[in-house]
Amino acid sequence: MTDLGRMLRDKRKASKLTQRELSEMTGIAVPNISMYESGDKGMSTYTYNLLSAAIDKIIVLKINELKKMTRKK
Repeated sequence: MTDLGRMLRDKRKASKLTQRELSEMTGIAVPNISMYESGDKGMSTYTYNLLSAAIDKIIVLKINELKKMTRKK
């Protein structure tokens, strides 16, 4: 497993996203995401940044949703 693959997998799992959800957000096929994460397929910095940005967007949306729920109480 490559460092980029490990970082991507850890970040995706920490945000509670499945590979399928990440695929739907980015248009990158699930098998490719799987191979990137396992290190079976090389990943460019551009691809890592694309996948990482999609995960970051979900994290921000979840934080904003939690803030809204907290304000309602």
